[in-house]
Amino acid sequence: MSTLLLLSRFFAGRVLKPISEINRITNRINENTLDQRIFLESSRDEFGSLSKTLNAMLDRLQVSFDKQKQLLSDASHELRSPLTLLRLQTEERLQGKDLPEEYEAQLIRQQETLHRMSRMINSLLDLSALEIERHLEMGDALLPELVASVLDDFSELLRAKKITAQTNIPAALRLPCDVEKMRRVIVNLVDNAAKYNREGGRLAIDARIDRSEVHISVYNTGPGIPEKDLPRVFDQFYRVEPSRSLQFGGAGLGLTIVKSIVELHGGRVEAQSRFGEWARIDVYLPSSPYPIP
Repeated sequence: MSTLLLLSRFFAGRVLKPISEINRITNRINENTLDQRIFLESSRDEFGSLSKTLNAMLDRLQVSFDKQKQLLSDASHELRSPLTLLRLQTEERLQGKDLPEEYEAQLIRQQETLHRMSRMINSLLDLSALEIERHLEMGDALLPELVASVLDDFSELLRAKKITAQTNIPAALRLPCDVEKMRRVIVNLVDNAAKYNREGGRLAIDARIDRSEVHISVYNTGPGIPEKDLPRVFDQFYRVEPSRSLQFGGAGLGLTIVKSIVELHGGRVEAQSRFGEWARIDVYLPSSPYPIP
């Protein structure tokens, strides 16, 4: 009886193994790993047929995703030139003397709108490049220097809002990364933390090595993020408060780009907040070189 039971378990395991393999691979596939396939075609049974069907479906999905990303990139490129021309024309008209007050106000509003559109298009191009190319130029960043350089670029904005910027980063902390892309991460996080801060508020950037990860956090005082919005702040075009984002020229893509770059490095990003008081973005990155996807 025990022999029969062992044989039953053995054959059941053999039968269920292809199902487990299909389940394992499909769970690993997402929009960034659509190039993966289920390799069971050599099987001549129903599992082989199922794997071929699933692979054909993945082929169609991958083609569709690639076309969508390329369309977004092409459209953004096509929009950039006429938008630049409109901005130049508007700036030229604003240089005119003795402009009627109402006409000048209209030109200023138009200039602000064109500026927001330019930022959005540039962000779309950056996001498209990240999704299409998925390429890293790995190097080595001395994190305190990188952060100090970014804060220096924002010094005028920080002074204008009387924001106190603080850092707590070990002097020798090095991060294996694509340095230019990682700079974009810090720029986007500091940009958000400065713009959506209160007058006379505080901005803090901390970093430390936690086991096998480098943990970077960017904290700011200000309106914060409602708890219901926290899971969606990294979604494309998502704005916690559209009117506030429009006021500061936000396109709802800054944190999406942060997430894409961090995940490309094999890391993850999280948002925490106490609504009406503060917000913090936590970035976790491998402390050793991550294999280029």
